[in-house]
This record gives sequence, structure tokens and C-alpha cells, in this order.
Amino acid sequence: MKLGNLMQIISGPVQKRIISQDGYGDKVRVISNSAIKNGILVDKSFAIEFVDRGLISYSKFTTIGDIVMKLSAPYDMGVVKVSHEGCINTSVSALLRVKPNAPVIPAYVALYMNSVYFKNQLASIPKGTRIAILKLKDIAELDIDVPSIEIQHKLVAAKNNLDEKLLLYNKAIELENEYLDAMLSEVLDYDR
Repeated sequence: MKLGNLMQIISGPVQKRIISQDGYGDKVRVISNSAIKNGILVDKSFAIEFVDRGLISYSKFTTIGDIVMKLSAPYDMGVVKVSHEGCINTSVSALLRVKPNAPVIPAYVALYMNSVYFKNQLASIPKGTRIAILKLKDIAELDIDVPSIEIQHKLVAAKNNLDEKLLLYNKAIELENEYLDAMLSEVLDYDR
């Protein structure tokens, strides 16, 4: 099935057009490309901008379940969770929103879009000669395999389980590094 049949694909606003020139306006969190890493939206990498909300279409603000996709390599994407609602993305990323009655769940679409199958499709799209930026119409034409909702939920649960394990392992590694640093400090007596 074509991605455009399942998802509404929305371009991000051009920052120069919406950022308040006088420093006034509404504070809005901006999901920059650096905040999209390995299928996750990293909160601490979001920017804060003062914008004129009247210049931004309501549809360009994130809602739970939206997918934010980088339009340049490595074409990462992440799912909008509760803490990301009401943000805007940049013009070098796209917002993908499940269409009403589409037979997919957003987390499955993001899982599929971060897979090698989807990345291979992306690699086959002709891009500009200078900076490889995807066009929204090309994204809409990409194929996505759509299993039953039940299977989608199972795949997403397996991915969530893996993500939780990765968080725990990373935390354990971080703690071991801190322990090693403390041991080195004690042995080398750096506290002088």
C-alpha cells in the first residue's frame, strides 16, 4: 500500500517566516533534525522559539501519534508522544499523520519506516545533486506492508520491549563508567 494512502504528509513551517522578529510571541518547542535519533524524539535536543502562532496552520502542530521524519539522510523518524504534543517541526522534516480509518497504528508505521526494507526504498529515490532532500510527493509514493492490527500491536510491543532494554543497558553502562571514574580518582588521588 502507498504511504500517501495511509498518512497525511505535512511539510514543516519555514522558521524564518514564523519566528517573531521582535522577541515577543508564544514560546513553542521546535523539533529540529538533531532531536530525531534512532527512531526516538530526544526531548533535551528540542529548541525553544518565540513564534507568531497566527502564521502557523493548526495542522502543523504535533499531535500524539504523529511521526516526524527527517527529509535528509539518514532519514530518521520518531513518534510524537504526550510530551511532544503541540510542538512544530522544521522545514527540513515532515510530519506524517495517520488518516482517519487507515488500517495502521502510528507506532507500527514508524517501526516500518525505520526498517531496512523502508530504508532501501528511500535509497532508490532520485535526489538533488547537492543536498539529498526528499520531496513530500516521493514519500507519499513509497510502499508500506500493512499486516493486521493485531500483528502491528505485537511488533510494536516487541520494539517497545527492546527500547526498554536498551535504556536499561545504557544506564548500566553509564553507571559502570561513573564507577570506573570514581575508582580512578581514588587510586590517582585527583582530589588534591
